[in-house]
Amino acid sequence: MKTVLRAQSVTKSFGGLVAVRNFSMEVGEGEIVGLIGPNGAGKTTFLNVVTGFLKPDSGRVFFMGEDITGLPPHKICIKGVARTFQLIKPFSKMTILDAIAAGALVRVRSKVEAYRRAQEIIEFLRLRNPERLCGSLNVVEEKLVELGRALATKPKLLLLDEIAAGLRPSEIEEMKKTLKLIRDEFGLSLVVVEHVMPLVMGVSDRVVVMSSGSKIAEGRPEEVASNPKVITIYLGERRGRARG
Repeated sequence: MKTVLRAQSVTKSFGGLVAVRNFSMEVGEGEIVGLIGPNGAGKTTFLNVVTGFLKPDSGRVFFMGEDITGLPPHKICIKGVARTFQLIKPFSKMTILDAIAAGALVRVRSKVEAYRRAQEIIEFLRLRNPERLCGSLNVVEEKLVELGRALATKPKLLLLDEIAAGLRPSEIEEMKKTLKLIRDEFGLSLVVVEHVMPLVMGVSDRVVVMSSGSKIAEGRPEEVASNPKVITIYLGERRGRARG
C-alpha cells in the first residue's frame, strides 16, 4: 500500500506544555484512519501541524513522499491535503453553492469550472436548495457544506476534526455512509479525529490512540476497543467528568 501521509517523531509545545510528543503515524492510499483520545490529547494540534497552521518544534511531515513540514496552509492544500475544522465557521452570507465553489477556486481559475465542481459535490452530498444562505442551515447541513468545501479542493488526503459532534444517532449513521462513499467514489485517504465512537469505529480501517500528546495504541478498531490502556484512559476521563 502506497503511503500518503507519514508523520515522523512530531513534537509541538506551547510554553511548558507539550501538546504533541514524539508522535508518528502513517496513512495509506485509500485508507481511513481514526485518531482518537481524551480531550487535550493533542489530536487537533497534530492536524494543525500537518496542515501548516502550526510549525513543529521537531519531527517531519511527509505527503506523497514530499517533505511538507512547515509549509503554509494554502500550499499544503494545493498539494492535496484538505481538512474540516472542529469549530465550524460557515460563510453565513454566502449561498451553499458559493461557499463550496470557493473551495474549488483553490484548484481551478475558471468560475464556471468552480461552480460545476460545486454542483457535483452538492448532488453527491444530497444538499437541498443550494441557493440557501449558509446562515440558515442546521448543524448537519453546516457540516456537509464544510465537508463539501474541503472536497471541492480535490484533495488526496482529507482530515476531519469531529465531523460527528452534535449529530443525532440517525445522522451519525448517515455520516458513516457518506465518509465511506467519499473514500470509494473519490479515491481519498481520510484521517478521522473523533469522540463519537460509533462513527470512528464504524468507518476506520485502523485506529490510532493519543494520550497526553503520545501514541499509546494502534490497530484494528476491535483491537483498540479491547486494549486495557485505552479502556483505562477513557474510563478515567468519564470518572473525571462525573466528579466535575
